[in-house]
Amino acid sequence: MNIAISAVFLATGAACYFYADRGGDPFLVVLAMVPVVLTSIPGLLYLGAATVLGLRRPSGGNLAILLGGVLACYLLLWFTVVGHLDRLEETKAKGDALAQSIETYRRETGAYPRDLSALAARGVAIPTTVLGDGVFFYRPTEKGFTVGFTPSPIWYAMTHALASRDNCRRGARSANWWCYD
Repeated sequence: MNIAISAVFLATGAACYFYADRGGDPFLVVLAMVPVVLTSIPGLLYLGAATVLGLRRPSGGNLAILLGGVLACYLLLWFTVVGHLDRLEETKAKGDALAQSIETYRRETGAYPRDLSALAARGVAIPTTVLGDGVFFYRPTEKGFTVGFTPSPIWYAMTHALASRDNCRRGARSANWWCYD
């Protein structure tokens, strides 16, 4: 039984890791973590209390298998989250390069482009995002422009339904990114 429980935890962690590594939705990874936490923490608390109070607990080999599966799951989930944060920073860096290209266009022509195809027509390679749908959005504004991207389709749908905003964006006057607000 402990081997089966351990295998389930290990499979959950591995599925989250490999799904997110292929550009999967990080919101779904968070959803997968909920049952892991809800099942593993009470079990680990029981094991700790059983040790202190001398209650019945799994034998040494079974305990090692069980704890190994839970630990492996948490490690894979940790690497999933860290990998998402790395891809988020890489996408922001590409967005910064796009913002620089837009500013260069303004300096050369005296106005901001109407859309990103104007940059492409001048031979500027439009970068793709590492997260989400792979596309940066661009909107000219009265004070400059906004560049941004959507890291997660589900998160995008939720925030648009609630607040009508894009998830990660920056403006012409600031190199700071605003995400998930």
